[in-house]
Amino acid sequence: AAAPLIDRLLSVTFDSAPLWRIGAADMRQSDQRSSPILHARAGRVALAAANLPSSVRAKWGDRIQIIAPNTPPIDPRDALVIYTLTPVRAWGRFVRVEVSADERLARRPDQAPAHYAAATAYYLMKLDDEWVIVAWESWVT
Repeated sequence: AAAPLIDRLLSVTFDSAPLWRIGAADMRQSDQRSSPILHARAGRVALAAANLPSSVRAKWGDRIQIIAPNTPPIDPRDALVIYTLTPVRAWGRFVRVEVSADERLARRPDQAPAHYAAATAYYLMKLDDEWVIVAWESWVT
């Protein structure tokens, strides 16, 4: 049941697809973000995928580097944005989907790694067979 939600979140993050419809009148004037805020233009991207549904992995695996739990460590000085999806949480007709970004800046071997982090979580409600956004939260460092 989570696969379509995860697929949509990846489409929003990587393809600039539109978000779900906003379902709360008081949110219409809010600043809407499609993915975590980055400090530089995203170049090389990867997806940390500990529990990615197989259908989603098959669809996105050719386009995005998927980092499995057993993948050898990546040099923290390599320029890379690693996106991570938090497991979808559901209660009643509500779900929470979240994507975070670990933005690693290019550094020389003699320099310390430099990172930024950000995340966006969407709270969705099933309304007339459609998921709509009823709240969201974001943070960035």
